[in-house]
Amino acid sequence: MSDYAVAGESMNLEDKEEFLREIGGVDSLISAFDNYKPKNTFATRRRRGHGAPLDQKMTLTVTKADRADFEKALLETERAGEDVSMSSFIRNKALGSPDIFEWKGIAIDALKEFKDTVENKKVYSKRLSSLCEMIDAEKDSDIAAELNKEKVKIENKLTSLKASPSRRTQRLSGRVTFAESETIKWRASRLCISTSDYLRMMIFGLSPNSEADRHMSLSARQRFYIAIGDVAKNGWGDVPGTGIANSPEYGQMAQRIKELEQENRQLRQVLYNEGVSTDILK
Repeated sequence: MSDYAVAGESMNLEDKEEFLREIGGVDSLISAFDNYKPKNTFATRRRRGHGAPLDQKMTLTVTKADRADFEKALLETERAGEDVSMSSFIRNKALGSPDIFEWKGIAIDALKEFKDTVENKKVYSKRLSSLCEMIDAEKDSDIAAELNKEKVKIENKLTSLKASPSRRTQRLSGRVTFAESETIKWRASRLCISTSDYLRMMIFGLSPNSEADRHMSLSARQRFYIAIGDVAKNGWGDVPGTGIANSPEYGQMAQRIKELEQENRQLRQVLYNEGVSTDILK
């Protein structure tokens, strides 16, 4: 048992009240802690700067191949001399800006392709059946190869009208600030896609009309591509709902509140150990 514990146990309530009167009352006791610094139980941990806290978790599901590609890119970054965690890597990628004008060109071409395929679906299907018969009957391998190229091209056109979901069983996650989280969600909503889809495109550098949106239905992809044109024309717009979180003082205030709460808890514990009511802190 410590000396402090023995001293505390030897005084009953009357003794403590008498002690307070001798030193000039509660105010004198509190003044004894003017230069008191609460113990920091995390003293050995590097103190985080006063930026906005990374208290928002962003998660997306990816395929095993995507996960392998991500880990490879992360390893290459580390080999280049950058000490970056998975969370930081995801955050940096997610907060980038896509080349919306390049995306617009891809989107316009894709919408034209969809329109042509939908309007001429029966023609393409009939031609595909004819090509299959011609390839089977063709003796010349070079001619058969050319016919097969046309066959594959038509098959791809018809397949593009259907959703082709992939199996995503792996998870990637990173932490961002509240304002950053709202920005990412806003950009995804402006493009009429899910936050997870937007994150996947940013992290892996994917473009529209690729594996990035193959899992979407035709109508969903059309909405996505039209939205790209809208953003290219009108911009992303102001992110709603962030308020004070966008101000530079937000991070300092949030961190200071945490520090004051910790100091308050420790001071209450000291007063409790001394047998003094914490009502004086109210």
